[in-house]
Amino acid sequence: MTAAEAIQRRQSFVRFDPDRLVPDTVLARLLHLASRAHSPHHLQPWRFLVLRDRNNRNRLHRAAFHHPRLFEAPVAILVLGYHHPHQSHWEAIREQLAAAAPLSAEDLGRMNAEVRRDLAAEPDLGVWACRHAQAAATTLMIAAPELGLATAPIDRFDATLIGQTFGIPNDHTLCAVIALGYPIDDPPTPPCLPLAELCFQEHFGQPWTLGEGDDPAPPEGRSSSD
Repeated sequence: MTAAEAIQRRQSFVRFDPDRLVPDTVLARLLHLASRAHSPHHLQPWRFLVLRDRNNRNRLHRAAFHHPRLFEAPVAILVLGYHHPHQSHWEAIREQLAAAAPLSAEDLGRMNAEVRRDLAAEPDLGVWACRHAQAAATTLMIAAPELGLATAPIDRFDATLIGQTFGIPNDHTLCAVIALGYPIDDPPTPPCLPLAELCFQEHFGQPWTLGEGDDPAPPEGRSSSD
């Protein structure tokens, strides 16, 4: 399945099969893909707290105002934004980057300076971490259909109660709660607003004129069957 197909197939109104468990290998593969999301300086300021035990999922269900998807789904994933990856993990990340592509001492010095400068300029590291953790959450939801899985992001929850219940440290922000499992059925893809309602060109309010993009033409000189 291509990324475009996964995006088209992602459902907002999925129902989960509560009796079909997600194998360890499939869950690990999904989280590996989610961890490949973009982040500044490759700092990866996200952490995933995976809940599979029924008692823990019941506790989350209560803290999320009894959302029915959390009752059905065999897995719940809490996506956390970690405020200080530059303090605890930067040296290890820098070594990985250096192993992937030869870096001079000058390159390493510039990278160190950029990380210190950029993070010092952030007025709220919790907001910064959550902004990038949301990218990992979105990547997880895009990757799920390729593995036969469905996701449902939960938009109402008591973050304070969840933090207390599951021991989330103060330097982590709860950014997303995602129900995960195998879908019972394949409901139709919900419609979306036309791009003319969502997009502008060059200036806010300037009308969108580039079409809807739902059936793009093949590149010039190639047929759609190439």
